[in-house]
Amino acid sequence: KNHLLISLVFFFWILHLPTWSQMQLPQKSTVQHNDASRPCIRAIVHPEPKPLKKAWKDYLKETHDFKIRGIGFLSNKDLLSAEKVVVERISKKEMDFYTKIVGHEEGSEMKVFAAYGYDIYIGPEKKPREFAVLKRTTLNFLQNYLPKYHEDLIKGTEKKIKELENE
Repeated sequence: KNHLLISLVFFFWILHLPTWSQMQLPQKSTVQHNDASRPCIRAIVHPEPKPLKKAWKDYLKETHDFKIRGIGFLSNKDLLSAEKVVVERISKKEMDFYTKIVGHEEGSEMKVFAAYGYDIYIGPEKKPREFAVLKRTTLNFLQNYLPKYHEDLIKGTEKKIKELENE
């Protein structure tokens, strides 16, 4: 029985290995916002949009002490936002912080960007230090969230296998 269980878990892991290895971790990109192309940090990840949005919201609240709007009770928008917040690690100035999370063939596409005003966006050319911190913030979130997400997937599969064995 243990060999069967181990074999099935290994089989599940092998099936999903290509998907996990094809994930695109944070990189420089652009996003359409306020009728123009804006610099952003883009990542393609396996989780579906809704749980990714909830985890991102929790992460920002816990680590940066601000609440992003657009996900929660009766709300599930593609563009999450927090206006006039101070993210100390990025800058001591107030900024508008945005994240666009949409479905993708791999799971979700996540784009993180911020602006100091209507047309002053944080980017690699004009604000390279702040842009690097924005990228690091996104990477830190993904490094914390993705292993737990995949661990939960494996635990769920193991539970299903046990149920099948019991039948």
